[in-house]
Amino acid sequence: MGIYLGATELSTGGGGGGGGFTKEYNLRGSTTQGRVYPFGYTGGQTAITLDDIAATSFAIGSRFIVYFNYPVTLGPFTIEKTGSSGGNYNNFNFIGTPPSTTLANNTQAIIIASQDVTVNPATDLALADGAQMRYFIIGGGANGYSANNQSNSGGKGGDGGRYRSGTLTISTASTDLVLTCGTGGGRSLSQGDSTIVYGSTTISTSGYPYGWGAVRGGDGYSQSNYALATAFSGVNGYGMGGAAGQNAGNPGGVAQDFPQGYGTGGACHTGTSFLEHGGGAGSVILYY
Repeated sequence: MGIYLGATELSTGGGGGGGGFTKEYNLRGSTTQGRVYPFGYTGGQTAITLDDIAATSFAIGSRFIVYFNYPVTLGPFTIEKTGSSGGNYNNFNFIGTPPSTTLANNTQAIIIASQDVTVNPATDLALADGAQMRYFIIGGGANGYSANNQSNSGGKGGDGGRYRSGTLTISTASTDLVLTCGTGGGRSLSQGDSTIVYGSTTISTSGYPYGWGAVRGGDGYSQSNYALATAFSGVNGYGMGGAAGQNAGNPGGVAQDFPQGYGTGGACHTGTSFLEHGGGAGSVILYY
């Protein structure tokens, strides 16, 4: 049975001596919302406590990228988990220069799991010199934040992430692959590029096609001609464009329920919460 990306067959499913791509390695990014807790942060301190339900599943020593005051962002900063304070409260140290800005308690933070993952073709994938693999990589989707109320004005959903596919020859199986998933929720798609680095070869989503977010006309919900353009429907669910507003009748893909790891664009929304308009992180998929 073949493996397909759209109309492109990636596998003959030959197995054994058939030479087909029968296995998949799938790395998905993650972008989550948290807040500064419990006593705020004084500019220049080297440690911070954040409330983030997803971060409790990560081990001490895990590193993250963090932005503050989203969608008008302060950052990025790199942080490393040093412990837990109970519940979802996680302690982090800043790696490098900490913020000079003082942040009040409950200041919103966007926490991005570090997705630079090293994969060795020989030991991790059991590949030999000269082997080939197919890849599909999707960057993170843009957010749909808008200061305009879509009830009486136009709006546009966030664009889905940039995507590309191709074949990579593993000339030396002992040389590592470094995989990076694009982050979701940036205003620019360039903030969410996904990459594969193999020796001197870098494969990036930068400059490749992306999924257009839905567009609403300038007169808001009440007008019959509000749908100027529907959102990109995605490639096997990857890279969908965001809806043009928070109304259920909008044309478009994802709204508040943006899936992580699929590079989906966020819904156009006036709320400042990442959960209302954030885009989904990207992923790197290898077939071998």
